Amino acid sequence: LHNRMALKRFSEFEKKINIWADYYLGVSSGEGEESQGEKVKSNKSGFQAGFDIFSNEKFILGVYGGQSEISVKQNKDSADFTSVEAGAYGSVFAEMFSLFFNLGGNLYSVDAVRNLASTGDKNKSSFAANLIKGGIEAEFGHNGGQQAALKPFAAIEGSYLMSETIKEKGSDSALIIDESSFMRIDGKGGFKIGIQSGSFQLYTKAYLGYIFTGAGFDADISFAAEPKAGKMSISKTPEDNFFLGGSFGGKWMPFDSFKFFADISLDSMGGNVNYLMQAGIEMSFGVKKTEAEKEAIREAARLKKEQKAQEKQAKDEEKKRLQDAAQAEDSKAQEIERLQALLAEAEEKARQAEIASEPPFRTENIQETNSLADAVEDAKLRRKNPNVKSFRLSAASFKSASAVLTDQAKRDIAVLAQGMQNYNYNSIIVEGHADSSGGEIRNMELSQLRARAVFDELSKLGVRNINYIGLGSAFPIASNKTPAGRQQNRIVEVFLE
Repeated sequence: LHNRMALKRFSEFEKKINIWADYYLGVSSGEGEESQGEKVKSNKSGFQAGFDIFSNEKFILGVYGGQSEISVKQNKDSADFTSVEAGAYGSVFAEMFSLFFNLGGNLYSVDAVRNLASTGDKNKSSFAANLIKGGIEAEFGHNGGQQAALKPFAAIEGSYLMSETIKEKGSDSALIIDESSFMRIDGKGGFKIGIQSGSFQLYTKAYLGYIFTGAGFDADISFAAEPKAGKMSISKTPEDNFFLGGSFGGKWMPFDSFKFFADISLDSMGGNVNYLMQAGIEMSFGVKKTEAEKEAIREAARLKKEQKAQEKQAKDEEKKRLQDAAQAEDSKAQEIERLQALLAEAEEKARQAEIASEPPFRTENIQETNSLADAVEDAKLRRKNPNVKSFRLSAASFKSASAVLTDQAKRDIAVLAQGMQNYNYNSIIVEGHADSSGGEIRNMELSQLRARAVFDELSKLGVRNINYIGLGSAFPIASNKTPAGRQQNRIVEVFLE
């Protein structure tokens, strides 16, 4: 069934019905019972016929039936099988793979003769058996109707045989073989090669297979004359589970509605070799497509392929454009950050140079403080005046041992400047403080620089009438003996008068 649908189907009809039939012959030779001294040989013949219930370029679904006869011999022993079968098959064709599947069953009627070499007696038996079988095969490769194709494939197949109890009739050595069942599952993998030229197609495939379960069989038997003597088991298991196989065949379509196909296949496992030859015909009925319709189908396929290529190209171009834009934005952001850092560094250097050239107690727009003692006294009076509003910036507003404002401190000062609009004041004074660690001169300079940094930031925000002063470590608000106390003393306070 799989070979009949291999490579590429001829499709000259629309809404067609395919009817097919084939006849096959098979020969097998394998190891049998050693006492007989000869190999087991079997011949089989039969036919199958079916039709596609549904068929188009993408999907096929059909049913089939058949009848076969098998004759098995080893020396003077023989068994004749007559079988009828029925099942369903189908396939799916995509752009880059094809899928084939089938499921069916056989009903067997068996007549067997077993010769006893020691006595010359013959024991005969007749019994029935049922077989359920199925498989699925995946074929990979482009289904574009190319002249030649090499495609890998993989398949898995299974069968389940059920036999009724076999009772021989004849001599005292007649056997009883209990009702039994037998399951086999195997997998295959290999390659197919197909060539098409005009109305001819040739195809061949080779594969390596492995039997997962059911390589051997086992059965319990007893003697009809002595059923109470107990049962004994017979079994047969091959040396390994691997097998090789292949097939070769072709198709010929001399007319639009008629196809002839034939192939030969073989497989080998251990000492067993199986040959199968088959030949058949397929006929199609339906409305034949005109040349214009076929050309329209080819043009539609071409346009679809071209559209997919254009969509892929557009998608790739858009992806590249977005990547370039993102890269440009990153570069632009990095350049802005670099320039901002350079500008901030230049402004800080200029401010530090300006402050360095000024006396330690420089004030803005007020009379210069004459002494540290006077400055401390003024600070105490400010804190006692109920009309003075105060705001405090913690040491976290500055980097360690530095007068450079952090980004968070700048945001806090912006909020402070906005809030000052809600108060009536005549002037603003900014006090800078330091803890007692370090030298007195350094602490005084650091408090002065911190007060000036807040003064400059408020000025940038449009606040006027601002004065600033540094008090060093002369006005602590907590003990300088502990780290926590020293941190509380590294502050800047803003007073509205």
